Amino acid sequence: MERIMGSEELEILKELIETQDLCRLNQVKSGKSYASQFEEEFADYINTKHALMLNTGSAALHAAVAASEIGPGDEVICTPYSYIASSVCVLQNNAIPVFADVDPNTFLINPLDIEKKINERTKAIIPVHIFGYPADMDRIMSIANKYKLIVIEDACQAYGSKYKGKAVGTIGHFGCFSLQQSKHITCGEGGILVCNDDNLFDKASLISNYGQYMHKLHYHYLTGWNYRPSELQAAVAIAQLRKIEKFNKKRKEFIKIIYEYLTDIDQIKFFPPNQKAEINWWLFPIIYNESRTELKFSKFKEKCLEKNLSSIIFDYIPRPNYLEEIFTKKPIYKHGGPFTSNWYKKEVEYKGNLCPNLEKALPYLFLIHIHHLKSFGEIKSTVIEMRNILIGRN
Repeated sequence: MERIMGSEELEILKELIETQDLCRLNQVKSGKSYASQFEEEFADYINTKHALMLNTGSAALHAAVAASEIGPGDEVICTPYSYIASSVCVLQNNAIPVFADVDPNTFLINPLDIEKKINERTKAIIPVHIFGYPADMDRIMSIANKYKLIVIEDACQAYGSKYKGKAVGTIGHFGCFSLQQSKHITCGEGGILVCNDDNLFDKASLISNYGQYMHKLHYHYLTGWNYRPSELQAAVAIAQLRKIEKFNKKRKEFIKIIYEYLTDIDQIKFFPPNQKAEINWWLFPIIYNESRTELKFSKFKEKCLEKNLSSIIFDYIPRPNYLEEIFTKKPIYKHGGPFTSNWYKKEVEYKGNLCPNLEKALPYLFLIHIHHLKSFGEIKSTVIEMRNILIGRN
């Protein structure tokens, strides 16, 4: 396994530990906050006005929802194919996630279905740039402007991806990134919220810090949570951000290997080229087409597992979000929660066939793990073995 953390992280951690202050609030007082330094460098990296470091990407999503004043009686349109945080953040503020179907060729939220789901209760849209592939932000922003909706971009898997020359996460009202271990850069756990609107960013900052300003502690203006990162997280994140281009370059080399060995294989297809976007993949998605081969997908999966091809992922997001028990059974709401509140009073049923495009396509999606922890040898051998299975040599 390659090393992605080393002397750079150790050096800045040593510098921090010598201060004897690992809490951001104490570092603010001394004027040496590592979190603030990371925020400045990240804002410069993606060319946004404001960046706020938080303790998780999920916290960034929830802070954005809360800062948008979304609450009981409101609906937010979400994608059904994403890590669960991009829809649960709506429930966390007692609002209702409404799922729009995906484009089966990209697994991205479909703007046509977004517009069908809008009503007088709709307050926001949360598009997810899944695997680093940018959503159709022109159409999404056009819909949002038409209906006066907030757009919260989930860019947790999309560091370095751009849409028409702009970094994803900087196009909507908010952008959210993750610093969790599997992402392009990491400090173990962590998140980032970005925003170009002074008022919205101000609210999100208060919400993430018990409703108080960093420079004016013990005065609380909003209901808030403790979403602050530790200075240890921030120090590691600074060192990681300074290496991101090296990491991204390696991922791009992995993609070249995949295309070199798999482009001509008839029974698989890649996500289509996107003329509006520059894609920096997080995981590399492939769609299996059983109609073009006698090898059933279940048998292909079995052969990959027999070969111990650990760089192939078959079970990432195995079902649509709305089929998770938190939606189908609503277990955490003793009295029906936001679904039966006086502000809502509308029957909501999350069930099968809610998003038929996704349900039909999902069983044939698999992924190649291209994290920069991988070696070139591991990626190449995985792809060659997979090719041999697909063309009948194994």
